[in-house]
Amino acid sequence: MCVAAAPARFSGTILYAGQAQREGRLVHVLGYENTVQNRAKPARRRRLRRRSDVGNAMLLHFPAVEGSMTQMNVVDTESCPHILTDMVAAAFPQPASMDTLVQSLAPDTVEVFESGIYTVVLATDATAIPGALDQVPKPKRPALNDRLFDWYSEQFPGWPVALCCFANRDARRATPMLWWYEPRFPGCLFAPAIDSHTCGVPDLNHSVDVDHRVVFGIPAGGLGAPVGYSDRLPEPVRALLPFHVTGVTYVGARLPNADFVVSVDSLDHGVPTVERRVLPAA
Repeated sequence: MCVAAAPARFSGTILYAGQAQREGRLVHVLGYENTVQNRAKPARRRRLRRRSDVGNAMLLHFPAVEGSMTQMNVVDTESCPHILTDMVAAAFPQPASMDTLVQSLAPDTVEVFESGIYTVVLATDATAIPGALDQVPKPKRPALNDRLFDWYSEQFPGWPVALCCFANRDARRATPMLWWYEPRFPGCLFAPAIDSHTCGVPDLNHSVDVDHRVVFGIPAGGLGAPVGYSDRLPEPVRALLPFHVTGVTYVGARLPNADFVVSVDSLDHGVPTVERRVLPAA
């Protein structure tokens, strides 16, 4: 699951989508974790370089209010690496296998920062990413892929896009990434799941194989499975996490190539109405 800038293998993906209050305002929360393996090969003219020097990246898109995301929207989870697996354990008892709100950003703003095994390039528009790649450490830096960035810009104009760069050749479980954002669509929760692992532009007209569990936070007072977190939660993390969840699992399934969207209203009874579709740009 997810879109890669060059050939890669992703497996065991966990997605979390929920909502929380931050500084008195409703925000949506996205959690993402997977096992990632770089399969990119150097260009023929660069064969003398060690294979480990060829970087790769995956892309995540957010239905956030335009210009509202910076690296301050990423919450540090290094001290609590089990938050998403704890949610899965609660949602699937028998598993199948605040800082203040930031000011709006100017167009084409790009930030580069570290998050777990990833170097993240966060841009207000995907076409601004290539100009920032020289800030990514060379071992993680993916080959330029203008067609892919142009596709994101055309498909999701005004959406923040994160390029998460990695280099590991051995499959490695990533530390959970936890993001909060001001939603364009407050009535539905979103989990990015558009798929392409070959560096090509995603084909939204075909089905894809999926291997992930999707967990949704239940609103206070709703029905769901209680989560027992095994890590000591820092307050910035605790404030964004749910204490009751529900979820759906798709392991070895084949689904339309799209994202996961669930109605917030459907979560009150702990039975989410999950759709596999692409949200409109606006």
